[in-house]
Amino acid sequence: GSSGWFTFERRFVEWAERAGHEFDVAVSSDLEDPAALDGYDLVLSAGHDEYWSAPQRDTLEAHLRAGGDLASFSGNTMFWQVRIEGDGVMVCHKYTAHETDPVMEGGDTSTMSGMWADPVVGRPESAVLGAGSAWGLYHRFGTATARGVGGFIVYRDGHWLFDGTGLRYGDVLGARDGVVGYETVGCRIQFDEYQLPVRAGGDGTPEDLEIVAFCPSSNLRFGEYPASISALSDQGDLDFVAQRLFGRIDDDSVARVRHGNSVIVVARPVGRSGGEVVTVGTTDWVFGLAHDAAVAKVTDNVLAHFGTG
Repeated sequence: GSSGWFTFERRFVEWAERAGHEFDVAVSSDLEDPAALDGYDLVLSAGHDEYWSAPQRDTLEAHLRAGGDLASFSGNTMFWQVRIEGDGVMVCHKYTAHETDPVMEGGDTSTMSGMWADPVVGRPESAVLGAGSAWGLYHRFGTATARGVGGFIVYRDGHWLFDGTGLRYGDVLGARDGVVGYETVGCRIQFDEYQLPVRAGGDGTPEDLEIVAFCPSSNLRFGEYPASISALSDQGDLDFVAQRLFGRIDDDSVARVRHGNSVIVVARPVGRSGGEVVTVGTTDWVFGLAHDAAVAKVTDNVLAHFGTG
């Protein structure tokens, strides 16, 4: 079917219904069933789709291999691997998984309930999404780009994503409503001979990756979080990511994951034989849908591109 399978928060549902889109709704645990996406062309995720089990991810990746598509309007997406055990209990050891998860004692360490990007697991979310939170987790949160623009800086203004928006190179998309924040996904970026952003590699992203727009984003150290959560003992993403990815916490490793970004990318994770992925890497995209015509138009363009508009 062309209606798509949507997983998203209430604001996206309300906007989509007002815009006349038809859809079916799933919760994450539905994707534990390998057949959950059979008959659907598009999976759409919005909001804060952070925790994924291996069976859920396997179902999505099989969908992409079969030529199905994914549109992700979500930040911090697929950051943590979880396991669904017993009567539907979700298990995630998170920051301590490499020390406390029982699977580390001679079991299948690929199922460790920590970061998907952890070398022990070896399945970075960026391989599917074209971006991950190890390379940019926060915008306008605590001291992370606290005075950032709150929107995506447009680079490839001729891209179909921006058709009908009037946006040009260097314009900022969604700043009025702060659509970039509070949690994001990014990738390693370099610039080509035309001063346009391209994939730098070394982060698990697909080779077929187009960076359309981005905004600076960052991870945080202990003491840099908002007062509301700064007392939590397990919050120190910057040091944690540096240690897990590079095996050390020093000025060099910290700097490698300090200077991140939030991106809008188009990727083909399994090559031209498989499906296409559009990632708009922010949790707060939905806040611009009702009030910003350009944000709504970009969203419509994605749905139309995938034949669901």
